[in-house]
Formats: sequence, structure tokens, C-alpha cells
Amino acid sequence: MNWKNIFAEASFGNEVVKTGNDYARTGNDCARNGNADERSGNNYERNGNTDAINGNDYERS
Repeated sequence: MNWKNIFAEASFGNEVVKTGNDYARTGNDCARNGNADERSGNNYERNGNTDAINGNDYERS
């Protein structure tokens, strides 16, 4: 039995699994970017609420 070939195949298999993990991490980064975009949308909604408050002040005047 040639032990060197067995170890070489086992090492190569581990490298393939590590590459798969890198792809998973990249997917997580994309999800984080999506969350940042949603937060920006929430900021725009807050600005809209501020405009409504200013409108109430004009009515009081």
C-alpha cells in the first residue's frame, strides 16, 4: 500500500472543503450589504416623519 498517495488525496480533499467555506463567507458579505441598504431606507422614512412635524408647526402659527 502506498501511504504517500493516500495522504496526498486526503490533503487535496481538505483544500476543496476550505474553498467551499470561502464561498459561504462571500455569501454572508452580500447579505450584510443588503441589510445596510434597508437601513438607508429607514433613514428616508424618518426624514418624512420630520416633514410632517414641521407641517404641524405651521398649523399652530
